[in-house]
Amino acid sequence: MSGSPRRRGRHAAPRGDFARELAVMVAGILAVGLVVFGGLWVMADLGDDTPTQAEPTRTTATAATLGITQPPPTSTSTTTTTTGPTTTTTVPRPPGEVTVQVLNGKGVAGLAGRVTEELAGDGYRTLPADNHSPLDTSRIWYKPGFQAEAELLAASFPDAVVEPVPADLVSEADIVVVLGASYEE
Repeated sequence: MSGSPRRRGRHAAPRGDFARELAVMVAGILAVGLVVFGGLWVMADLGDDTPTQAEPTRTTATAATLGITQPPPTSTSTTTTTTGPTTTTTVPRPPGEVTVQVLNGKGVAGLAGRVTEELAGDGYRTLPADNHSPLDTSRIWYKPGFQAEAELLAASFPDAVVEPVPADLVSEADIVVVLGASYEE
């Protein structure tokens, strides 16, 4: 085979057409990309359920042109706009969706158990009562997202301070009530 010309595969492009083949390939890739991304754009636009509004038509009519008789205005109204911090009101979950654990930091035997029974009677999901180191003031500790529920529960414990749960406290409860020396039955 030393004297015969070198054979190319039957699918090989003739020499010198590389630039044309490259241009066709790039054009094909661009066409496919345009179709795919255009289709995605159309689908995203069709999936948007936001109603579009037509440009409103504005006409000016007076009571006289409409044939309506109106009494003269008797008062004027003023709209006042104020700027400042906005407040967000969070609606507390119902008691059946809140888990509470009561800890006895007062040292009175059975106190946390009695309070746990009362809270269960009010519809709260409760965990078993337990003891805590002595505290002067009762605490209501809440996990993130349960501040509104803790503040609502604080109405039953007027001596308590409501605050986020300490990082070192391990409890499955959404809210932990620690009865301190200030708690009165």
